[in-house]
Amino acid sequence: MRKLLTLVFALTCAIGYSQEFEVGLKGGVNLFHGDLVPNVIDIESLGFGGGLFARYHFSPQFDLRASANLGFYESTDLNFPERANRGFSSESTLIDFTIGAEWNLLGVNIYENQKRFNSAFTPYLHLGVGANYADAEVTLTADSRPLDPLDANRDNPNISMVVPMGLGIRYNLDRIVIGIEGTLTAGLDDYLDGISKSANSLDNDWYTSIGITVAYRIGESASSYLGNEEPVDYLDGELDTYEDESEEFDGDN
Repeated sequence: MRKLLTLVFALTCAIGYSQEFEVGLKGGVNLFHGDLVPNVIDIESLGFGGGLFARYHFSPQFDLRASANLGFYESTDLNFPERANRGFSSESTLIDFTIGAEWNLLGVNIYENQKRFNSAFTPYLHLGVGANYADAEVTLTADSRPLDPLDANRDNPNISMVVPMGLGIRYNLDRIVIGIEGTLTAGLDDYLDGISKSANSLDNDWYTSIGITVAYRIGESASSYLGNEEPVDYLDGELDTYEDESEEFDGDN
């Protein structure tokens, strides 16, 4: 048992020494896509939000990511003349916690000293899974039709699963990493806006966030990976030394 613990500790130290972490912030705008939004995008319902994230780079191509996000979302029938008579409106506060993987599309050399891609820009895709905490408030106009009893009597807030997916690009400034990222989060629940049976109960809700990211790198300095010096061939150096010594020896004779 002691040998196993020693091995685990040694591997953990080796990984922590040789790899890098990032911790950062994200802030931007949000769009909700639910029962009260007939179109894909409703600019009049633009919200805002932000979050925290951490990355663990275990290879030049892939890293693990954990995120916590807070967003405020609005949607209303009143923005659409064909639905104004129904008169439903919703304000949702969504908090999600997710974990997933990121794929650096070009196989960057920023975290490993590789020569095949020598750039500080890093385009990437990400995919994950997580849990969402939704606190929605539904309001009606004086002329609205009543909510379906299942919606009116449903407990709120509620917790459900979500699947975030998105893309982004990062630019590395040694310890500081800045970027732009867009994430579409598919909900596995139709009550993120507090409404289901009263509107479209066949499709689950989802939401989009677009924002700027700023992260700080923990680990070896990025400049040690971005150097342009060619690797030294120590074997050739040793052979040259032996040849020089051999020539001197022959000269003495």
